[in-house]
Amino acid sequence: MMTKKIILILLIIIGFLTLGFSFGKKFFSKESFQNSPVLAQSSTDWPQLQHDAQHSGYVPQTVGPPYTQLWRVKHFPISTRVQPIIAENKIFLPSNNGSFYALNTVNGQISWSYLTGGALVNTAAYNQGKVYFGSTDHYIYALNAVNGSLAWRYLTSSTVKTAPVVAEGKVFIGGSDGYFYALEENSGSLVWRYYVGMPIYDSAAYDNGRVYFGGMDSKAYALEASTGNLLWSFQTNGQGFRDRWTVAGNGKAFFTPMLIDYHQALNSGTYLFHAENNIYNQPWSVQKQAIVDHLASNPYQQAMYVLNQQTGQQPFVAPVLYASGGSSSPHPQPVLLPNGNVNVIYRRGFPDEPAESGATTVDSLFVGELDVNSGDIIPIDDCRTINNGGRSCGSPFTSDESAALIKSGRILYEDIARGLIGLDTANNSFLPLIALLSPCVPPFLCNNDCSNIAVTFNDYVPPPVGWRLHDEPGEVIYQEANSDGNDTKRPTPLAGNVFYILHLSDLVAVQGAYQ
Repeated sequence: MMTKKIILILLIIIGFLTLGFSFGKKFFSKESFQNSPVLAQSSTDWPQLQHDAQHSGYVPQTVGPPYTQLWRVKHFPISTRVQPIIAENKIFLPSNNGSFYALNTVNGQISWSYLTGGALVNTAAYNQGKVYFGSTDHYIYALNAVNGSLAWRYLTSSTVKTAPVVAEGKVFIGGSDGYFYALEENSGSLVWRYYVGMPIYDSAAYDNGRVYFGGMDSKAYALEASTGNLLWSFQTNGQGFRDRWTVAGNGKAFFTPMLIDYHQALNSGTYLFHAENNIYNQPWSVQKQAIVDHLASNPYQQAMYVLNQQTGQQPFVAPVLYASGGSSSPHPQPVLLPNGNVNVIYRRGFPDEPAESGATTVDSLFVGELDVNSGDIIPIDDCRTINNGGRSCGSPFTSDESAALIKSGRILYEDIARGLIGLDTANNSFLPLIALLSPCVPPFLCNNDCSNIAVTFNDYVPPPVGWRLHDEPGEVIYQEANSDGNDTKRPTPLAGNVFYILHLSDLVAVQGAYQ
């Protein structure tokens, strides 16, 4: 009798375990799709491109003025694709000279370096004591963060010009050989690879068990992170993806393909905001619909694609026009917000201004919050233009040149062609300039006050070997001599309350104040 009772109890236990396992598979497997919030990371580090695996560009702490320069160094040439990575009290920087460097956050001096066989042209990633990066010598590297010793390296069949993303114990990275790789982060062994048939120059994002990236075939891809299986692909109308990065979160994936030059005046010919159309003088709801209709009829001009993570379908056409000057990257990547939306730069007109005559003009570029469910944009930067082309607020926040965004709590920071500035979204007020890349000439960018700028980059230094000098009035810009179409603006990382501003080969640490 006792034996029968024991057997019965065991059968009941097994039944419950089986039932529980079934529930687990049904409700908690990777097929059960969740809309993830912005991934939590340490606010004192900036461990991956745009802070995390999603490339959110968001940190929870609000850091604002006053801004104080801590130190400034110039060590080696750095690609304009590179964003500094901060972890373990070090700043990790790949260099065009083929070396990978770790700098001390206290004073910017070099802690260690590691020499590879080719130029390093994109951002690294840090996780659990190791830093990962790709090289044009065809290798993917992992170094021990503490001393720069080699942990492992993996040989591909071509150059590697993208930034890695680390998640699920794997290093995900695209190669110029057309393969997207998943490597085991501790050993460097190949877990899987997926062939797209064209070079991959877009840095992938990870979210919800999937990796997202664009290829030079102009397709957006979603792969299962554990297996490399293709979940979906979406054909865009651009000229491929390069030199930027995919953003993934809040149930959506955001892609910005290259476009041919649509650096057009808003009122040129029969373009959207021509005075005869009177669109510029209408409420945003009318302008938005006109933009959506225009892009639906001219899909090859779509600067940003918003795709559903689960289906790969486009739930709406984002009302975002080409907004980046003559750049091959037509639109800055969005910033993921905890409320599920994203900050974007967009173009519009206001009732109190004439039809714009400039190309993708400064005065027609604004910052807003894109509702990822409705596709509408909520204005944030609502400063108005005045007839002479200036701003009534005295300080334009956006630029028609290449730009980049990050969000620090309630403050939105933008790197633009001539400086780094913040906008307090609680009251739409501009903050003092953190950095200025050319001499301060009021009122442009300077709020009629040139005395409170933390750092200026207006000193002339001969270009390093391997760089060419591009001199414009009031500006001196170094560009890689072997640049292959790159024309982007990197966002400034924020670790704790310190900004690490990288301009050409200058690296400056600027401390802000917690708000």
